[in-house]
Amino acid sequence: MALSLVPPSSSPADPVPPRYSQYRYWDEINSTALRVVNATVARVLADRDRQGDLFAPPVLEAATPAAVNAIAATTKNETLGGMLSPSQANLFLNCSAKWWFKHGLSLPDPKGGRQVRGLAAHKVVEHWYKLQLQGEVVEVDSLEEVYEAAWEFQSAGAQFSNDDDIEDLKRSGARLLRKYLDEVAPSIKPAKVEQHVTGSIAGVPVQGFIDLVDVDGRIIDCKFAEKSPSGITPDYAFQLATYRQLQPGANGKARLDTLVNNKTPKLVTIEYEVSVADQLLTQNLYPRVREGIREGLYFPNRGSNMCSRKYCNFCDACEKEFGGKVE
Repeated sequence: MALSLVPPSSSPADPVPPRYSQYRYWDEINSTALRVVNATVARVLADRDRQGDLFAPPVLEAATPAAVNAIAATTKNETLGGMLSPSQANLFLNCSAKWWFKHGLSLPDPKGGRQVRGLAAHKVVEHWYKLQLQGEVVEVDSLEEVYEAAWEFQSAGAQFSNDDDIEDLKRSGARLLRKYLDEVAPSIKPAKVEQHVTGSIAGVPVQGFIDLVDVDGRIIDCKFAEKSPSGITPDYAFQLATYRQLQPGANGKARLDTLVNNKTPKLVTIEYEVSVADQLLTQNLYPRVREGIREGLYFPNRGSNMCSRKYCNFCDACEKEFGGKVE
């Protein structure tokens, strides 16, 4: 008789049931149920601590409105994050508390001086390209009134700091705008201006506004800054990767023209092409951002350079909500 190499069969042993202390015991339980369990455990522990004190009030009567609100704030809210954008996602990733103050609570967020300058100049550039699409020949000098109107519109309700020289900001915006329209705009052949794009990335509805797409399918952006950029920032790469997936016929190529406010205005042009890795990042982060928003995971990023009274309008609300001090 031949020797068998197959081990004798045996009845499988019953799997060891998971213990309460093991993650897999709770793996199939949703977040809401876990919060109920957590609240119950906290109440039982509080009752145990009070045993022997006949004068301690019942737990439910001792609960303060603040404690009730804190519990309610952690309840999952499926209505938030219904439509995201690259700017919202970047804001949440950089400071989720700021996202909550701006988009969750809709607290006032007035524009600052440099933002007014950039938006006013941007509106003139937009006007220029729209006239180009209509086949009109535009003289740069004829756009002075357009810039004045754009400045008045953008500065209404703005919050200029004590350090802002408003007239100097306005003049510097005009100088930067002139350089762009003289040296950059004439060489660009626009196909679409201020295009609104929508779609879905990893199951999350996303929208955005693309400043300009040229006839070759390349995204071209114009920005205004105080310092020369050394490259494409991660925030902007995320934005471009989003547009690459939402813009029909996009080729993934982009160009960023930055006007730098030196004594002599400076132009810095950076070419970029969206990679597969860039797109993968958006597909991983958009669902997580939406989940974080709906789970109420909001906290300040006090280590960020942007966490200051110079760059954030929510400092008082942040200190009141989370404590600490914002300089």
